[in-house]
Amino acid sequence: NRLDKYQLGGYTAADLNADVSNGRYTIGLYVKNVTDKKAFLTSQDVPDGLTNAPIEREAVVLRPRTIGVSIDVKFQ
Repeated sequence: NRLDKYQLGGYTAADLNADVSNGRYTIGLYVKNVTDKKAFLTSQDVPDGLTNAPIEREAVVLRPRTIGVSIDVKFQ
């Protein structure tokens, strides 16, 4: 079956983050999915409207490696 290629399997993903703060300002650096793991999080069949037979499968994938910076400010 061509839909079987989307079977869910186990996976491991790692995230990292670091913050520096002076009390009022906080600057953070983060990396999500450090190893850039490819994985399906969920999947489901999409049925044909007439026969209800599965004709395709929708899947949600793990977000690829994402690197970012955050800035927080405390207002008093």
